Amino acid sequence: MNEISDNSQTCGREQAEKAQTQAWEAVELLERARELMVEDSATQPAVKHLEAALHEAKARAAVLENWYQRTYGRVNAGGA
Repeated sequence: MNEISDNSQTCGREQAEKAQTQAWEAVELLERARELMVEDSATQPAVKHLEAALHEAKARAAVLENWYQRTYGRVNAGGA
């Protein structure tokens, strides 16, 4: 029984680590997209929407990181 519980905890921790890592990767991709869009004056109107998406992605990644730290006691990957 403990073995099943340990496997379940390990699986949950691995999924949490993956989600946290992917959240910060999304932030990095949005930051890169913003850099590219700023270079192209034709996309200037879209930059404000990208900025909003980037702000939301950073907030979600920070929430995941905070939850992970409270749950598992250390920060895995990190961005901001």
